[in-house]
Amino acid sequence: MLKEYMLEKLEKEYRLEKRDLGDYAKISKLVVNFINEAWRVEGVGNLFAMDMSAMFGLMKMETLVLCPEEKDLSFLSCDGIHVSGNDTVIMEMDRSALHEEDLSVFEPLKEKYAYLEDYQAEPRWYDSYHLSSTICKKGKKQTADLEAFGREYIDIYLQALKNAPVCDPEAKRQATADYAQRLIREGGVAVDGMTKMIGANRTEKLVAEYMFHIR
Repeated sequence: MLKEYMLEKLEKEYRLEKRDLGDYAKISKLVVNFINEAWRVEGVGNLFAMDMSAMFGLMKMETLVLCPEEKDLSFLSCDGIHVSGNDTVIMEMDRSALHEEDLSVFEPLKEKYAYLEDYQAEPRWYDSYHLSSTICKKGKKQTADLEAFGREYIDIYLQALKNAPVCDPEAKRQATADYAQRLIREGGVAVDGMTKMIGANRTEKLVAEYMFHIR
């Protein structure tokens, strides 16, 4: 779904180097399985992908986190969730840029896919980080439309990334760390599940080193 599309698009513009995640690459417990991957995107930063399956494949979720370090653009987090014919696609940009961003390029996409039902999660601490470009949709038996929406969002984001100014990588990692460290401390849906499986210390390393590359 979104991972393959993201990789295809990035590989046309940048050199990708696969990172070694060691025993974090595959994590399993009972009927829940996680497959994790990460890449160094030359001239950009870090891409992380997590594929989760549960209930013998009846529930599937893929998560992508693209963290620009050398470009001044807020990071992108994508979630694609499939549960028994119901699909949810969450495309979030969370505040982590060094300067104010012009996000008006995402407005036409909101209008184009207004016919898809909005997805509203329960309130969490990270809601205040969501930028106006965040769009979350859901539907039953609308997989193709939801995938098209996610891919078009990626296209717009990657064009914005291409046009974004170059920035100091260390300063950018520090800006991203403000979000990532709160995620480690206060949790999130995927992080909470991972903590139950592998413990707080290992989850912290997964989030800090591989998902957001803040250290």
